[in-house]
Amino acid sequence: MHISSIRVKNFRLLRDYSIDLERGLSLIVGKNNTGKTSLLKILSRFLCFGDGSKFQFNDFSILFRETLKNLIEGEEIIEEDYIPEGITMRIVIKYEEGDDLEYISPILMTLDVDNFYAVLGFDYMLAHTDYIQMRADYLEFRTREAAKKAEQAEYEEKDWLSFIEPLYSRYFKIVKKTISVDKNGVIDESKFIKLSDIANFKLDNLISFKFIEARRSVDNAESDKTLSNQTSQLYDIMEGDGRKQNIIESMIDKLKDMDVRLSDFYSSLFNEISEKIKLFGGMTPNDTKISVISTLSHKNLINGNTTVKYTQGGKELPESYNGLGYMNLLSMIFQIEYIRQQFTRINERKPSDINLLFIEEPEAHTHPQMQYVFIQNIKKLLAEGVINKLGEVRPLQYLISTHSSHIVADCDFDDIKYMLIEEDGYSAVKNISTLYDAYEDDKLGFAFLKQYLTINRSELFFADKAVLIEGDTERILLPAMMQKIDDEFPVEVDNKEKNLLSQNISIIEAGAYSHIFTPFINFIGLKKVCVITDIDMCKPEKIKDKNGHERIVTSACRWSDDKSLVTSNTSLKTYLLKTYIHELDALTDDDKLITWDNDSKQWKSTPDGNVRVCYQVEEMDYHARSFEDSFFKINEHFIKDENHCFRGLQDKALLYYREGREGYDNYELANKGITSKANLAIDILYMSNSEADKPYQGWSIPKYIKDGLLWLRKD
Repeated sequence: MHISSIRVKNFRLLRDYSIDLERGLSLIVGKNNTGKTSLLKILSRFLCFGDGSKFQFNDFSILFRETLKNLIEGEEIIEEDYIPEGITMRIVIKYEEGDDLEYISPILMTLDVDNFYAVLGFDYMLAHTDYIQMRADYLEFRTREAAKKAEQAEYEEKDWLSFIEPLYSRYFKIVKKTISVDKNGVIDESKFIKLSDIANFKLDNLISFKFIEARRSVDNAESDKTLSNQTSQLYDIMEGDGRKQNIIESMIDKLKDMDVRLSDFYSSLFNEISEKIKLFGGMTPNDTKISVISTLSHKNLINGNTTVKYTQGGKELPESYNGLGYMNLLSMIFQIEYIRQQFTRINERKPSDINLLFIEEPEAHTHPQMQYVFIQNIKKLLAEGVINKLGEVRPLQYLISTHSSHIVADCDFDDIKYMLIEEDGYSAVKNISTLYDAYEDDKLGFAFLKQYLTINRSELFFADKAVLIEGDTERILLPAMMQKIDDEFPVEVDNKEKNLLSQNISIIEAGAYSHIFTPFINFIGLKKVCVITDIDMCKPEKIKDKNGHERIVTSACRWSDDKSLVTSNTSLKTYLLKTYIHELDALTDDDKLITWDNDSKQWKSTPDGNVRVCYQVEEMDYHARSFEDSFFKINEHFIKDENHCFRGLQDKALLYYREGREGYDNYELANKGITSKANLAIDILYMSNSEADKPYQGWSIPKYIKDGLLWLRKD
């Protein structure tokens, strides 16, 4: 039995929201302000604080506030036509044959043996009677405001918002119910039963929800005792666990022995004061004597008298001497164990059927390696489920929201739930598992994408824009190029445009496979993608194999006006639907702006395209084939400077290039003279001239890259 989905309406950014949950881990990722915390809050509002007291006016979505305004100020709606309005949450539960149905059976609304769904409804709703009362109260409010205006001409009358914001809780009430659902999971809202009308049903028996918020009370001030206090809390709940009874009884026995010894000590210590008390009379030989004895309480002994220490270099140090990251990790482990103990419901007959844990941003203050370790081990820990003292076992569902690419990288691709803001300004969620459909014609590409994102570039999930590049040279140099663009083309003060390095841009080294990433990029809704690739000119030639059969092969070549030249770059052929070099050269900048067309299943040129394809164009009367080729041409003075040493170039080839020998031009140097592209890129950075406020001087950016980055910088 597990929660298969959660559906929310009118709560903050969750206007019309639905998320599917996995049986174990559901990893919720997305950029800031996409609704991850809103999901946690609505769950806690309904499941932990079910009386409605925790709802705030700002919990209503912006769109619903407009609805509320119309309800207050518009024409009155009769009861027959009135549809209750408010915040709603639906929890869809799926169970299986063989599940224990004791707790869930009271809310099942069908006898269909093939139906394995149940739906719990939670409403913070404006019923019709409260609607009528609200309108009446508002009419009185308007009358009072009009009277104030009549008395004071300068008085500014308050609007509907001033009326409802402090009073909304009078009118909105919590309603909990079970709702009809068919065997396909289709909900019928018209058929429901209030949970309060169901005898012997307790919601806590069916669902137990706990959470760990991102704002945790951990700091490393010397007075901080967070971890020590958590041990006391953990002891309090473990005391009732029968599995720990022998340990606890042994401690109590030892404390009793200590009481006897301490009482003898106290008798000697306080004997003098007892004798002085006798001087004041009232004490006869038959009166009860005053004595001081030891009464150690095992609870009180634990509470406030335990200290977490750690050992370093053979020395014990207090918990506050840990870094914030390590303390945060330890605190979470204590909290998780405490919550696991709560889930066992020690004083109940058995755990709840569904146990849901929400951990918000566990990566706080932790370095990347610790984030890897956390997610690896938390999955092992929580996979154990919930086991009470009688051996009753229940699985544990858990949600983890994160901004950490390192946590994402170590999770199963199918567990990821990607949250984003759609064009209407409200939150939506996409199951990454459904991305498979976008690659229906390229299953190998999808497998590559999964592997690549898992191993290399999970930060793409959190980016606003992306640059897809060819290889090592561009990967190393591109941040420097972004800096140069920002320095050479300052953003105007009144312009909404931001510097490249001030934007959330992910750099993806895609090689010749950039086209594989674009369905994913469209799926997660990146604003802009700049594809920087090589034109890769080739000359087709007919050859005969050993059997005398003719076939066409292509070989790399220089640019010429030969109309037969083609590109070997699969990305260019996929994005721009062009094969011949002269066709690519004829394209304008606007032609290189493209958008995916779902109908034709092809890329289509459009002026408002969110993808721009950049490749080598003619510059300084020269047409390069690759990045290195174009860089050498426009930076000949930089490469030929005798003061510059390039470990990434062959000594002989560099020498002949500087001497201008025949056969050692830009094309040949790029084609045959590079020993290491990574070293070449580092050489360029190292040899750059740096001014106080402008690093990376002395060389220029090829035009096709410069144009692409300037386009990317714009909103």
